[in-house]
Formats: sequence, C-alpha cells, structure tokens
Amino acid sequence: MAHLSRRLLVLTGALASMAAQPASAGTFHVYGLGMNGAGCPNGWQAQSSPAQQFRHHNYCSSWQIRSVRDDRALRRGDSAGTSMYAGTGARFTGFSIRSRGTARNGTSWNIAMCRTPYASCAQYLPQSGSWNERQAQLGTLAPGGSASYAQHLWAGVRCNQDKCPDSTSAGRAVDVTHLESHAVVEDYTAPGTPAVGGISGGWNSGEKHMNYFVTDAGSGIASVTLSVDGSLHRTVNHSCARLPTGGYTTPVPCATATGNEFTVNEPGQLADGHHSLTVTSRDAGGAARATTKDFWVDNNAPGHPIDLAVTGGDGWRRTNDFSVTWENPDQGNGSEIAGAYYKVGSAPETPTDGTRVSGPGSVLDGVRVPRDGDWTVHVWLEDAAGNADPGNAIAVHARLDTTSPSLAFANEQTAAEVRVHTSDAHSGVTGGQIEIRRQGVPEWRELETRREGTDLVAAIPDDQLPRGTYELRAIATDAVGNTAITTRRANGQAMVVDLPLRTDTSLGASLSRRAGGAGGGRRTMRIGYRKRAWLRGVLRAGGALMPDTRVLIETRRLTRRAWQPLTEVVTDGSGRYAVRLPRGASREVRVRFAGNRSLQPAAEVARLLVRGWASLRLEPRSLRRGGTITFRGQIGLFRARVPATGKLIQYLDGRRWRPAVKLGHTGRRGRFAIRYRFRRISRPTRIYFRILVPAEGGWPYATGASRVRTAFVRP
Repeated sequence: MAHLSRRLLVLTGALASMAAQPASAGTFHVYGLGMNGAGCPNGWQAQSSPAQQFRHHNYCSSWQIRSVRDDRALRRGDSAGTSMYAGTGARFTGFSIRSRGTARNGTSWNIAMCRTPYASCAQYLPQSGSWNERQAQLGTLAPGGSASYAQHLWAGVRCNQDKCPDSTSAGRAVDVTHLESHAVVEDYTAPGTPAVGGISGGWNSGEKHMNYFVTDAGSGIASVTLSVDGSLHRTVNHSCARLPTGGYTTPVPCATATGNEFTVNEPGQLADGHHSLTVTSRDAGGAARATTKDFWVDNNAPGHPIDLAVTGGDGWRRTNDFSVTWENPDQGNGSEIAGAYYKVGSAPETPTDGTRVSGPGSVLDGVRVPRDGDWTVHVWLEDAAGNADPGNAIAVHARLDTTSPSLAFANEQTAAEVRVHTSDAHSGVTGGQIEIRRQGVPEWRELETRREGTDLVAAIPDDQLPRGTYELRAIATDAVGNTAITTRRANGQAMVVDLPLRTDTSLGASLSRRAGGAGGGRRTMRIGYRKRAWLRGVLRAGGALMPDTRVLIETRRLTRRAWQPLTEVVTDGSGRYAVRLPRGASREVRVRFAGNRSLQPAAEVARLLVRGWASLRLEPRSLRRGGTITFRGQIGLFRARVPATGKLIQYLDGRRWRPAVKLGHTGRRGRFAIRYRFRRISRPTRIYFRILVPAEGGWPYATGASRVRTAFVRP
C-alpha cells in the first residue's frame, strides 16, 4: 500500500504539471464529475458486467457505485464502473481522477486506458481498503505509444476471481464515489474540407446565404470562420459541451458533422468585381482545414437599352410578328448582359414581370401583341448576376391592324352624288374607290372618287352613261393594306340606281357676224382676218328655259389642244346668252353648263374658221418679155408664229388661178420677195396675180389669199 501511495503521488505531480501547460495544437481538456460546476450529462457512461448486479447512481456532480447485502452483491469476476470514449480520430494522452470510498473483501477500485470496453486495457492502478478524496492518475500511454490503447478510459471496482467471496454474507464489499476527473485528449485528425454552397463561382448579386457542411472524426467542429478578400471575417461558434471556465465536459464535445450559413454580399459590403472567400473549420483541439473559392459580385442592374426601336419602324402593320432591337449599355466592372425581359401593355412592376429571353444579343424576335391596337412594348435588361431593374425599362410602340375598314353607302343620296361612310379603328382609311356597272355587265367602271373627311364621295356621270339600272360598289383600304368591299347601303339594302339621276339639259351654240336674235347662226363659220364674231345660244332644262344661269365659254386651237377658259356669262331672263368673241386665229369655241346636283351638265361646240391674209405688190408692174418681176409682200401673223423654215405660200396667176411658181417660204417675220422671169409672151398680155396662204399643219388660220395685182407684159 505504501508503494502504491508513492506511485500515485508521482503520477499526481506529473499530471498537475501537464495540466498547467497550455494544450498544444490538437489537444484539449475534458473535466467532469462536478468539477467547476459541470452538469449532466457529461463524458462518463455507466458500465457493469453482468448488468444490474450492483447499484450505480449518477448525481451529475458525482458517480457512486455500491454493492449491498442482497442478491445484487458483487460476485467473483463482476465489475462495475464508468467509461469515457474518445472520438474515432482522437485519443487520450493523460488522465486524473479524484474519489473516496471503500473496497474490501477482495474488491478493488481501478483506473485504466483501454482499446475497447472490457478488452485490451492497460495501466491498471488498483486500490483497496478505504480512502478519502484521493487522486490517482495515468500520465502517459502504454509503452510504444500505441494509439489503440488510448480510446477508452475506465474507472470502477472489480471483484477479483481469487479473493472476492462468492456470498452475500460478506456484507457491503464496495462503496466508491467519484468526485472529479480530468482527461487530456489529442485530436490527431484535422477536420474535413468544408463543403460550400449557396454562392456561385460566377457572378452573384444581392445578399447570398452561403451554406457550409463539415465533418470531424475526432472532437467535432468547434467553429467555422469565413474570410472574404483577407479582410472581412465572420465566425460561427458551434454548440459544444464547453465549460465557462475553459475546457469541455466530454471527450467528443462538438458535433462531428454540422453545417450553418453566412450572409455574404450584404448591402454596401462588397464592390462589383472579383472576390475570394475562404471557409476555415476548426475542431475542439484547434486543428483547422480551409477551402477557398473565387466569385464575382455585381449588385447593379444594367442601364436601359440604348436606341430601342421596332425593326421596320413603329408604324402600323398587319402581321403579328415584331422584332425589337437596341444597343446594350456599357457594364463597366459588372457582369455581361445575359438576357432581356419584355412586357407588352403595362409597365413592369418587378424585375421578372415579363417574358425573359436568354442571351447577350440585342434583338427580340417573335414579339406578339394580344390583339389589334397600339401597344407599348417595355424592354429591360438582365446581367449575368441576375440583376434586372424594371425602372430601367423603356418602351416602343407595336401597332397591329388585322381588321379591314368598315364601310357602307349612305342611305340618302343627293342626285348623282354618292357617299360612302368609312371607319377604321386603328391604322385609318388611306384610300378608296367607288365603281359602277350596268346590271348584266361584268366589268366595273371606276368613278372619279375624292375623300371628304372619312367619307368617299363620287359623282355618277349620268350624262355619259346610257339609261338603265346600275350597281355600285365601294372599296376601301387602310394604312396597312387591309381591304373591305361593299355593295350595300348602311341599312343593308343593295346599292342600285336608275340612270339618269338628274334632269336632262340642252345648250345651244351658234356663230354669227353680229349680235341679235337666237336664229341665223351657224355651228361652223368663216370670217376674215382680224374680224370678230358672236357666239350665242339658249339653255334649257327638261324643255324649260333656264334664266340667270352661269355658263362657261372655252376655246382651243383646231389642233385639239386642251380647252382654255375664255369667259363666263349669265343667261338672261329667257335663258339666252350672247358673247362677242375676240379677234384671233381659227379655233373651236365651247359653251358649257357644269350641271349641279339636280341637273345634268351640257356642252356644245362651235367651229370658227378665220381666213389667212397676205399683202402683195409687183415690181415693176409693166415689163417686156425676158424681163424679171419681183413679188413682194407679207402674211398676217396675228396670234400666229412663223415656223423656223418660214411660212409656205403659193403664187397664182389669173388664167385659171394656177401656180406661177410652185412653192415658196417667207422669212421669220412673214415677209417674202421672189423674182420671176417671163419667157413665153408672144403678144401684149395683162396678167393677174395673188398670193395664197394654205392652211398647212400647225398654221392657225384657214387658207387665205392676198388681193389681186396686175402686171402688163409686152413681147
């Protein structure tokens, strides 16, 4: 016993010296059985063999093992005690325990390091008799330092095979109370590499809840630390069986598999661009294992699309298939454009309040609108970090019109004018045509159609069409080419009319050399050069004279050029008119009544022919045979223009007014001078001459001639 006491004192000093030193990396301390106020549960576990053959009590502040005088007394080979187990990747490197008690009649109190319960135990320190708060300790591993003998601590009583009485008559053989213990645990395995999730290795936007999961086979995970860019640090201390004064109450004080999360990229925490984070896990022994991950931050949504436009313009179209283009804004240090959203109709309210199209392109194809109308297409962008701001959306117009215009002939009709009411809810009517055909005739004839507001209006030329029944139809087209056709009035009745619609009118036109009377005139009349004539006639409607009615006088050259207005006159009380025509060349004169909504137009043409004029003199007027005579003169140029080659003229003699010379031409001013020699005169002869001005093409006068001049020729 004295030898045992000395051994215990040596071990006590050695363990006290070890406990006073700070634990090295991978080493931690476990205190139990009430020391420093440790509570239940702790690292000790009850253990007995065989079971229920003794009493053991756990008061949280101590362990008590008893054998009493009854059928539960310890018998030979029985044992009872408490055990403490290190983690799979850890081992005990030191142990101390304080107790009091009694062990008699072949029983002993023991402590040992074991590999497994009841097996491979080493370094027993048996003690018998009675003792009071005595401390015993194991300070080192078994020789050779084998880790297999450091996983299990055992403290308890044994009933020795050869000494312990196999009878209950021996009385209480053992009564031991454990007061406190101190174990040193070496966790020789580092934690596993933390598995990190919840944050992308690419671009990230907004707060991210980065989660991690980590394991440790020894003492469990005590803490996990997040470091971002080497400056930002966050630590999560995991729940462990810690003592307020330091150390732990169990050899596996922390969870061997655990996880949690960190909040990364809180508002204002990180700038846009590249970052690096490190997650470091530490076990209860202080060993660490880290993992590092690169990531990128972009907390700012892209700006609005630049130069947003509808391909082909934002005008109306009839195909529900729109394309929208734009230029992407500069992203600076942010992520690239990864997609776009668009919403038709109302403005977006949330970042994803629309249809998303992936890709960095700047074109949206196949955009459709719900129905006809003028729609706004709102477009906003999303970057690779998922940032999108509906406040940066801008809009363009997509205008769809697939509906033909509405049109119908007016129910009421004014004389020969027809009106078609049109409407179009979207692009608007841009053109139309009213057509007419006689019943039974397949071909339609276009009428001269005009627009008045939204109506199509045309006059039926009932003065130009044969009498009969006619059908009308209207065609209207809107701005995108939708076309509608109708042959009915607004009340549903067919648009059919009987011609003529207006009262017939007649207008006379005759020419005379003087005013007065309606009779005596001619439709075609000749007058002399620079003479004037009168045009007169009567206007009637349905046989009745039409007084005080305006008629238009027009003229044109005989070459059928366009009619030119000359003057307007008003019929007198008898429906008659008379107008003196100005001097001029030959021409047609037309008198025209334009008609109105109830009367047909009327027109009549008269033909006024004005004879050309020329002067002629002979030099000399008397001459002998073989002599030369000169014909001099000029043609009338009033309202006429001499051709560049001169005006064609002929010289005639009076024997049968035959040409004396074939043809000749004037100068540019209409003057002429032509010489002629007499060769065949055999007796004195008086010869008569005149100049003929023929009505050749383009000359505005009828054929005319000069006065007759006489020449006397002697042999």
